[in-house]
Amino acid sequence: MKQRSRLVKLTAIAGCILVGAGFLLSGIGFAAMGFTLSAFSYPRTGLVQQDSTCYTEIPKRVEVRTSLGNVTIAGNQEGLQGPQVDAAANAYQISLEQDTLVVTLLDSFSHENSAKGWKWYQLVKIWGEGDFDVTISLPPTLLENVYVENDMGQVELSQLDAGKVTINASNGNVAADNIAASQGLEIFASMGESSVTHCSGGQLTVEGSMGSSTVRDCEFQEGSISSSMGDAVLETSSFSDLTLSNGMGACTLSQVTAKTSASCFTSMGNVTLKALQSPQIILSADAGNISGTLRGNQRDYQIQATTDMGSSNLKDQVSDGPNRLEVTTGMGNIDLRFTE
Repeated sequence: MKQRSRLVKLTAIAGCILVGAGFLLSGIGFAAMGFTLSAFSYPRTGLVQQDSTCYTEIPKRVEVRTSLGNVTIAGNQEGLQGPQVDAAANAYQISLEQDTLVVTLLDSFSHENSAKGWKWYQLVKIWGEGDFDVTISLPPTLLENVYVENDMGQVELSQLDAGKVTINASNGNVAADNIAASQGLEIFASMGESSVTHCSGGQLTVEGSMGSSTVRDCEFQEGSISSSMGDAVLETSSFSDLTLSNGMGACTLSQVTAKTSASCFTSMGNVTLKALQSPQIILSADAGNISGTLRGNQRDYQIQATTDMGSSNLKDQVSDGPNRLEVTTGMGNIDLRFTE
């Protein structure tokens, strides 16, 4: 009993010593931080505070580059004579020259600057003592191009009329809503979800590494949606040519029209269709089922259906029809129906 009591006392003493050492080290660290917790979330260059920068000249191009913070660009804002930028003036370089509005995070705040920049522990935002978000409001105008590059943070674009729109997001969701891009809309998202709604234009490109992709109520000439890992959902949209490719994730096409051709490939995941319409359709799933409905009459299609391990309700069909349907599964069932 005495040995047990002695062990308990020694353990308690050791615990108190460790707790005291922890408080001492915390105090030293807090003093080294300048007696403020903001060092965890902001570079030593100081706190940042939101400011508004306004211009009367309307730009033709918009370019935003940042390492941390959400980026929001909203067009078609009535009552504005020119662009309004809400961002920390001491953290961003903001300029409007040669018809180009440029918003760039200063090197002293960039995590890529090893001497003065962000450390891993500064990814935690404490007490909200500053804000690295960028919000750009634009009057109704036609832009030549919009470019956004964001390493960590959400990107939201809406109500824009431009020739070309490009979004590069490393870590964060991307949302594009009500965008008319005559040349094309490009979204490159490494880790995060991509959402494209009520958009139109030439070429739609959505590429993701980890994250789902959603395209809804859109109209583009060409569509290319690909992802290494994540589901892809296309709804009530039309294209001339459509290509959908997924590594690991399900593909859903609902009320989608491809006037020339539609292709969908997935390595691991199901392909689900609802009223897909196209004269040339190619569907392939290495490990997954292909099921759903196609708009049209089966007699109008030449059909080739192949499955290595699985069942199929379709048989190869040679007809005088002008349309073509090719369906292949490596390990999965085929169950497709025609609505007419």
